[in-house]
Amino acid sequence: MTLDEAQRQNSVFVDSVCGKSSAGIYSCLKEASLEQIMVGFMSLSAAVSFDHRFDFELPSPSEYQAGVAIVDGVVMERDLQKALSSSDSHSHVSLLSGSCSQEGYTSLLSAESTAHDYARVVQSFVHNLTSARWPKDVVSRILELYPPTSAEFYGQPKAAMDAMIADIRVVCGTIFNAERFVHGRLPGVPARALDLWLYYSDMRATGDREMFHCDTLAALTDMECASCNREKKAFYENMVKVHSEFIRTGSPPHGSLRRFADVAAGAEEDDYVLNVIAGDITSAQSTLKDRCSFWRSAGILQFYAWNN
Repeated sequence: MTLDEAQRQNSVFVDSVCGKSSAGIYSCLKEASLEQIMVGFMSLSAAVSFDHRFDFELPSPSEYQAGVAIVDGVVMERDLQKALSSSDSHSHVSLLSGSCSQEGYTSLLSAESTAHDYARVVQSFVHNLTSARWPKDVVSRILELYPPTSAEFYGQPKAAMDAMIADIRVVCGTIFNAERFVHGRLPGVPARALDLWLYYSDMRATGDREMFHCDTLAALTDMECASCNREKKAFYENMVKVHSEFIRTGSPPHGSLRRFADVAAGAEEDDYVLNVIAGDITSAQSTLKDRCSFWRSAGILQFYAWNN
């Protein structure tokens, strides 16, 4: 949202906490008690819908548009995407970034849902999201990009739908922000020299169950994983190995991940490498490229991706 919109919403909080305080807003907020702050927050919550229960669902035209990173000209001088694309607007540091195949979670399908149920939800989604720039035969195209009974999703239509939501909300934005970082490198620095590694974890990491972001967090907090199957144990070990070495040295273990811009000779500059961390670690040109290009060309990521 714009700064003006954010200020109008925040005025509900400020007015509730400070009222007509003669001390001035800054002093009032600085001295406010916990009780005053919580009353102000509850007033704001009642006046403005901050319930983001649809964040991990298919986008809806009625969805509340929140200001995740509001450009105020003081703390945030530029939005993240523009800053990443400009060499003088961000720190040039080593980056390790990742996401996973089921960052979304739909309530429109269940574990028992069929491919027919899946196609029905896709049809409804396309029909309802009128703001999108849909191509011809869009339903067929989505079913082609996310086949509901494919081996990738272990024949689970709901997992395919959750992966679609994940791409819209998180995965594609993560990839495109990495692209922006490449384009915003310092003058004279070749793309291949950038210390930028991007990874993705899919259902192979769990041995056929959906791969939520909580699984990637658990890999770094529950390293013993006593109840894990063989695949998940190996995934946990790889996650710990990659992240601990990156934290210690600024790069992942030698030979484990390929740099994002480490393209093959003769390939296009935007043909980037995506590492897949599961029970093993593999690297290839991004298999998500067609999917993410589709959502970007449909004009959906601009409004519904939570990547800033």
